[in-house]
Amino acid sequence: HQCPISLRQAQRGVQLAQQRGGGVLDVMTLASARILLEGVPADMLRSYADATLRPVESADGGELLLRTLRAWLAACGAADSAAAAAGVHRHTLRHRLQRVEQLTGRHLDNAHDRGELWLAFEARDLAATSG
Repeated sequence: HQCPISLRQAQRGVQLAQQRGGGVLDVMTLASARILLEGVPADMLRSYADATLRPVESADGGELLLRTLRAWLAACGAADSAAAAAGVHRHTLRHRLQRVEQLTGRHLDNAHDRGELWLAFEARDLAATSG
């Protein structure tokens, strides 16, 4: 029963390896959200990222807010780790994250909203590398 799934994954793996110029892929590469994004045209990735992140980006101190948000997402919401990575006090981190919530209308205690913000960063990064 698993053979059709395994075959589909193997075919996608070969296709992706060829697109990347050959080499070996591990199963985690095939199971990442990045694989889904790689199939999306760069202009659509930019459009999604801009629609999601632009309210923060265009605000006063937007670049700092985005760096803080990215650090917090990378730290899985661990305030102390994120504050250290962002080079700010944890109270400053919390204040900045509240500002992000106000600007985006998203709630960082909601997994779906956090996922959309993370996906926007991933989309922006991928669009930047794909031209």
